[in-house]
Amino acid sequence: MSMQADAAVLNHISWCAAVCGTHGIAQISNGDISGFIANLGAGVIGISNVFTAEGTLGEMWSDIAAIVSSEFPGLTLVGYESGHNLKSALLRGWESIGPLRVWIRSDQSS
Repeated sequence: MSMQADAAVLNHISWCAAVCGTHGIAQISNGDISGFIANLGAGVIGISNVFTAEGTLGEMWSDIAAIVSSEFPGLTLVGYESGHNLKSALLRGWESIGPLRVWIRSDQSS
């Protein structure tokens, strides 16, 4: 199963951008559903919520780069993954830049 960057998919990306401000991509092939979310912000495209049918995760990471880059050429794609998802992304040419750090500011005014 491969998500190819065809006209229907790109039209779907554009529609989601106009309606919800977030790009959601999903495809059904042989009864299996796969997809991801792409958010534009701070000059990069954030990839999240990647899901696929069992056994097709690696292929999905290759497809994400092709699909999103055709809609937003030249923008950097970023994401946060761990475990099997991270391994699949790395095997498809994505690079790890280090562990995710989450900061929180606590407002302790007295």
